[in-house]
Amino acid sequence: MSTWRFAATTGGSWCQAVAACVLAASFLGLVACSSPESGAEAGQTGENLNGGQATITVFAASSLGIAFLEISEAYESNYPGNRVILNFDGSQRLRTQLEHGAAADVFASADWTQMDAIQEKGLLAGNPTTFASNRLVLLLAAEAGNPAENWAGPASQDPKTQALVGDFARQLSLLAQPGRKIVLGQPQVPIGRYSEALMEQIAEEPSLGPELVENLSANVVSRESSVRGVAQKVALGEADGGITYATDALTEYTSRGVRVVELPDSLPVQAAYPVAPLARTVSANRFIEFLLSEQGQHILGKHGFGPPTGSRSGDPDIR
Repeated sequence: MSTWRFAATTGGSWCQAVAACVLAASFLGLVACSSPESGAEAGQTGENLNGGQATITVFAASSLGIAFLEISEAYESNYPGNRVILNFDGSQRLRTQLEHGAAADVFASADWTQMDAIQEKGLLAGNPTTFASNRLVLLLAAEAGNPAENWAGPASQDPKTQALVGDFARQLSLLAQPGRKIVLGQPQVPIGRYSEALMEQIAEEPSLGPELVENLSANVVSRESSVRGVAQKVALGEADGGITYATDALTEYTSRGVRVVELPDSLPVQAAYPVAPLARTVSANRFIEFLLSEQGQHILGKHGFGPPTGSRSGDPDIR
């Protein structure tokens, strides 16, 4: 918001100052009324209602980055004249931005906790729905000094050959050794919450147990504000391992520098991704419909996301 100042001169008067302020306020009022950004029906970030064209802003969890870039291109191709502006960050950071007045049309979160908080604030313009799911993996740094036979195979290896409690336990035991460095998400971050849920299950698993979790926790050297931060630190060799989404293990910025171990079937922690409109516009709802369409789901699947789960709970989907 501009700050208007009146510089008094020798010949200036208080009346002139008032007149100038009134004139400036009237001008601003005319601009606001003519702007497509004004009015609840025109959306928070603006919608050109002529010809069905619109520019919408989508706030999306950082783990959706690559997939949403392709989805936005496909959406714009399907609806010529429409434009999608993407803002990626940790879901909890996006929530904070929205709570402090940031303008957006759609919010896509990596968990229900952030979505529920936004709904409680009365910021949603429609009901949220789950549009995708994700799974957790153990990410290991492929660094010198770690014999290849002690580590899991590359990310491209058939997950079925790695989804064994014995192999998973072996990798965890290596990370639990003194001197190892582990990086996780912050507790308030979706990947951090999912990781804590996984640790609770590891503690209850007979072949693993609470002592292993205690040793792993002692080796945690960093808590990141987003899953990308976790993946990058492991890929750069700044940590020996961490817990991320499977989709982040497939990205170009991590896949060359990491090795991946899938979780065994006995530890089924799954992430649910909800989406909701923040503006009462045709384009906001249309973008969400595209996410749920066959084309949108196909693109998400290409990037490692699973179909929507039935869970709407703010807690991790553990089944």
